[in-house]
Amino acid sequence: MASGTVTVRGEALVPGEPDEAQVVLEIKAVERSPQKAMADASARSDRLQEIFEELEIPPVARATSGISVGDEWEWSSGKHKHLGYHAINRVSVRLDDAEKVATLIAEATERCEAAVRGPSWEIALANPARVEAFRAAAADARRKADAYASALGARLGDVVSVIEPGLAVRTHQRHEIMPVPAPAAAPSRASAPAPDIQVDAGALDIPAAVEVTFALEQS
Repeated sequence: MASGTVTVRGEALVPGEPDEAQVVLEIKAVERSPQKAMADASARSDRLQEIFEELEIPPVARATSGISVGDEWEWSSGKHKHLGYHAINRVSVRLDDAEKVATLIAEATERCEAAVRGPSWEIALANPARVEAFRAAAADARRKADAYASALGARLGDVVSVIEPGLAVRTHQRHEIMPVPAPAAAPSRASAPAPDIQVDAGALDIPAAVEVTFALEQS
């Protein structure tokens, strides 16, 4: 005979391999006039497009995420100093190959003097690890409910309801790699290529949660 209900929240964290990385490349030029800044940024953006073609990154995997032209200021000695005009082009790229991510970062910084934001890793909705997280959360809910029922001198009956709260996937913190201006006496790019950077996708924790109501039966 049913003697009430118990509602519990089951939770789980299951590691999963990321399916995709997002990298944001920013090309910024500062010149004495907006036209010169645009010309510099445009030329370097053309070189970036060449890199995309060389790495066989399709147009669907890259998108312009921002273009701006405006005054460039610097705060110095308690006041703003006008440095000229900037032109900025930001491109967001999505890749599923960690090795290609590393190559893109190295080439973009070396050949285009691009600033890099990322990579940030994501797990696809169809990733099998998500299903494992759901199962683990449901099992956690039953364990908790069993514990409550036992402590109350009852046993679990049928499942009355199941509710899945909305949760976001945890992703690694984004890292920024900013180009450092070379001093006047710096060696040429041909003699000092940009060092390769090891890029590892690692694993992301996939959270899952479920609220389950069970009927309680008298022992």
